[in-house]
Amino acid sequence: MPRVLHLISGVGEGGFEMWLLSVLREIPRSRWEMDFCCKGASVGPLAPVARQLGAKVFHCPLGLNHISFAKILKRTLTEGPYHILHNHLGAYSGLPVWVTRRLGIPVITSFHNTHFEPQTRFTRLPIVRQLRSLYAMISVDYALHHSDLVTGCSQG
Repeated sequence: MPRVLHLISGVGEGGFEMWLLSVLREIPRSRWEMDFCCKGASVGPLAPVARQLGAKVFHCPLGLNHISFAKILKRTLTEGPYHILHNHLGAYSGLPVWVTRRLGIPVITSFHNTHFEPQTRFTRLPIVRQLRSLYAMISVDYALHHSDLVTGCSQG
């Protein structure tokens, strides 16, 4: 049975997180398994709902130490074992694509917007904003060119 790991910031009350929970409610468990890996400071307020619906919810914090994040993600993917990573990280999408491709696991990257809000309090400093913008550009470009499938949300 195929197992999909959704890489998200957290199981919160946002639009696509609610959509993922509705998919989780409806998917035939005899044909698919779906779990969540959260890179935020916490797994989010709706993680208990996801668990009640039968999903595993992992915490894989992505802070300044990207090496630690990569190790935890790699361990999570291999111990699953997962057959697909569905990456929803936007500006941080490149690193998980790089890790997952090295494991031979297909990656779907979904972009839910084209504006990536800073996620650190240090972005008030101009140099930090510029470095983060450069990082996001490189990361998104890598994900676009190395994912097995890329999807996007738009009015079109």
